Amino acid sequence: MEQRRSAEESDDPQVGPQGMIRQALQAFPLTGKGEETIRPDIMAFIMQAAAAAQLVKLRKLEESKIPVGSFSIGLTINTKTHLRLNEPGISFSLINDGPNSVYFEVGTSRNERPVPRTAAVLSGETFSFNAGYPVIESITLDVEATQSAAVRIKGITGRPL
Repeated sequence: MEQRRSAEESDDPQVGPQGMIRQALQAFPLTGKGEETIRPDIMAFIMQAAAAAQLVKLRKLEESKIPVGSFSIGLTINTKTHLRLNEPGISFSLINDGPNSVYFEVGTSRNERPVPRTAAVLSGETFSFNAGYPVIESITLDVEATQSAAVRIKGITGRPL
């Protein structure tokens, strides 16, 4: 049975910037007089590879802001309700069709604290939330005890980070 190796363990120079840097350092011995130094051309290559890796990360981050879909949910809330989105959301609007106020929390990815319970979204009001990036994973809705409210949620999804 073949054992798989991670990108960090691979000897393949096409693995990525880290693999390329590792190979460059192994292929060109360190030189110097009594001390080990890295040749300027090798250092330049390492810096260019590191800069290229950062540009790739920035490109992916910017591309994640491009909407790839939308969602629309309509429901009546009479107890605490937890909605988990299929795709990470970038933004959404919560429309309270009444008759009572609705409270909500937004659960985000990336180990961030959830947005705390907000002030009431009154009957007939709309509240919009824009995270800027696709990090919205869940929305929790709640009403006061023995009350109910009809709500609609319309939002935009993006590619996961």
